[in-house]
Amino acid sequence: MPVAVTSGGGAAALVPAEAGVVAPPGDVEQLSKAMRRLIFSADLRAEMAEIAWQTGRSLPDWTTQVRTFVAALDG
Repeated sequence: MPVAVTSGGGAAALVPAEAGVVAPPGDVEQLSKAMRRLIFSADLRAEMAEIAWQTGRSLPDWTTQVRTFVAALDG
């Protein structure tokens, strides 16, 4: 699913430019425009959704993430 986020948090680091829109923190106008683009363009949503899906599939699964986290804690 394509997303509209601000660059002020962790979500923006996970969102490739082709899979969503990123606005600067506090820039309500830019975020609003980005959201309108997603709402009113079915083609854009479909394109970004496919890229988001492929990006998500490339990320480690939950089991791998938990093992990595536990290994980091055990140091």
